[in-house]
Formats: sequence, structure tokens, C-alpha cells
Amino acid sequence: MSNLKISRLVAYAMFTVVCACSGPSVRIDDNFHKNKNLAKDSTVILPLAQPDGKEVAAIIISESNLPGFHSATDSSVNMVQSANVGVICAQHAESIASTVDNSSLRDAHTPFVPWPDVAVPITGMKRYFVIDFENDVFTNTDLYFTNGTQLTLIHPVFQHLKLAGGLPGLGKSSLNHYGMKLRQNLYTSIDPEATAIDRHDRPFAGILYVSFFKISTRADLKLRWQSEVIIGTVGSGSLAHTVQQSLHQKEPVGWDFQIKNDILLNYNMQLEKGIVASRQFEAIAQGGLMAGTYATNGSVAFQFRFGKFRPYFNDLSFAAQGIASERNATDWQYWVFINPGARFVLYDVTLNGGVFNRNSPHTFGFADTKHLVGNIETGFVVAYKGIGLQSSLTAISPEFKRGMSHKWGAFKLFFNF
Repeated sequence: MSNLKISRLVAYAMFTVVCACSGPSVRIDDNFHKNKNLAKDSTVILPLAQPDGKEVAAIIISESNLPGFHSATDSSVNMVQSANVGVICAQHAESIASTVDNSSLRDAHTPFVPWPDVAVPITGMKRYFVIDFENDVFTNTDLYFTNGTQLTLIHPVFQHLKLAGGLPGLGKSSLNHYGMKLRQNLYTSIDPEATAIDRHDRPFAGILYVSFFKISTRADLKLRWQSEVIIGTVGSGSLAHTVQQSLHQKEPVGWDFQIKNDILLNYNMQLEKGIVASRQFEAIAQGGLMAGTYATNGSVAFQFRFGKFRPYFNDLSFAAQGIASERNATDWQYWVFINPGARFVLYDVTLNGGVFNRNSPHTFGFADTKHLVGNIETGFVVAYKGIGLQSSLTAISPEFKRGMSHKWGAFKLFFNF
């Protein structure tokens, strides 16, 4: 019997054992064992779901990657939890760390990942904490969008909140992550110390909001849908004046004329589709919509990245490496990226003022707002296991008539725990 046939038999036998352990929520894809892409040297990762929502993966390793592997009955040693290389069923599984030849896995090609048809979406069990800091001091300017700070927590517990768990996703067979963000943005005119309003300059504005989001991914389709609900405030309640005052030697008196307090309620979504994927290069198309009292716009963008990285749609891009390589060089990821895009703007609270409170001393009307705004972001990422750093530079075209183009720098720290 050929090695390819053995691999297919192993796949089917393993699914049978996993289904016995996991219960009726797992259903076998009838076409999987017929798939011609399952080559002799393949390392195949099969994400499954259990009734309690726990994420489980079954790994199939061909004979070339696992010395002494000859029969379907031996395949049970390769069933492990995707999170911590634990054991699914003690009577059928052993620790993969003492069995798998990690060096062979490290040198293998990017795994072919078939996506079994599961009865319920899968909730990602990994946790992430991300810190974003953006400021135009990195480009030696101090105007327009001048500072942004964001804290992000991704945790499976958020699936139980209706504001996150109730958001739309990609349905069955999707891998879903849930989280919360806290963000503050500061916007100023060209001269923060000006004592009078310049009607041709950008209004002062501060934004503070909390958001709940869902990231839904289908690796088999190279598709990701991110949706988000924002609740916050514009105006003095954002504490933007206090933050900038602490950063300036001179008093930024222009905050006396900032956009007045108002409520921010927004729904945002973004759809990403993989176009090109190889071991060192990926191209991804993105389309987004924002609707509400914070911003209403539509956007298109592309993401190009070059380097050494996990496939974009196999997990979140800053995730730690999976169970196939816990102790080898594939724990390192690094890449450079360039993301050009544009958005069509109908409304922006930081330019046009609040929807409910129309008493701001200075705003721009619809006719004075630039409705097509281009942007480009470029930078690099370096990550080891679940810890990483991103540095980037963003430039945008003018957002209002008589306005100028603008740019700023940013740093992002992310932790997978």
C-alpha cells in the first residue's frame, strides 16, 4: 500500500477516534480523505470543536516526518490540544513532544489545512494583550491627528457578552476571537497655542471610547470578517486636553474651542480576502464600512507583506506558533509590510461635530470636508513566540479643504499568553 493511501487511512482513523472523544458536535468532512492535495510530506492540522466550545486540533504526520510510523493505530499519539500540547483522551494519546521529530516539522512546507465541517463555530482559546501608541512626534510634527493610544484584550470570555458574542461572523467552520478595546485620539489645529479660532484650520477634538469586537476567520477560504461596536464620547469627557497639556511645555489653549461633548455609537466591519499566499509573500484585499455618530465611511485597502511568518488566515497574525513547532526556529516571525488604501468619507465627528450636540464653536460642513482620503502605512514586525513589536509610519492625504497631508509614527507591542 502506498504512503499516500496510508496517510489517507490514518486521517480517517484519527477522525473516528476524535469523534468518539468529542461527541456529536464534530462531523467528518466526507470529501477530506479523497483530497489529492494530501501529499506524502504533508503535516496536516485539523481544527475541531467539542460541545463545550473547547478548541481541539488533530495532527496527522506522514511517515517521512515521524520515524517508525507505519499503521493507523499509531496515529492516536498525535491527538493533542491546540493550546498547550496537552492530552485529549488519556487512553488514546501521549505527549507529542516525545514523539514528533521537530526538526522534520520545522523544515516541512507550509501545512495544507483542510477545514472539517463542524456543527458549531470554534472559539479561539488563545489570549492576547496589545498596546498601540501613535504620535506625530515621530515625524517631527504636532498637528491634526497628533496622538492615539489603544489597549486591546482578546480573550474567549468575551464570547459570553452580547456586545461581542452577538456580532456576526462567518458561520460554522469559522475560528472566532472576541475582545475589547479602549482607545483615545487627540486632534489639534496647526498651532495648539493659538488663542483664536482659525476657521480654515482643523477643529480641536478628543475621542475616548470602548469597543467590543469579533474576529471571524475561515482559513480554508482565506477569509476574515472583523466586526466591532463602539461606545464612547467626543469632547472634554475624552480627557484629551489633560493628556496633551501634560505633553506640552506651553498651554494648548486651543482646547477651549474643541468639539463639544456628544455620544459616540458606531458599528464597524472589515472583510479581508487572501489573494496571493506563499512562504515569504502574502497579498490581502480589504474592504470596510463604518456607520454611526463617530464616523460613517467606506474603505478599500491592500496589505502586502514579505518575510517569514505564519499564514495570515491560519491564526491572528501576532499569534504564538502552534503545536507543530514549540522548540525550534519557526517560533521566530519577521516581516515588512506596505498597506495602501483609501476611504470615502460621509461623516467624521472630529471634523463635522456631534450629531446630537450641534453647539461646537468650530466645525466643517459637508462641502468643506474632503470625501476621498488616501492613506498608506508601511513598517515592520518582529516576533518571538507570543511576544512581538511592530513599528510603522502612516501618511494620509488632506481631510478638509485647505488642509494638508499628514503623517505619524506608531509602535505596537503584543503579547500572547
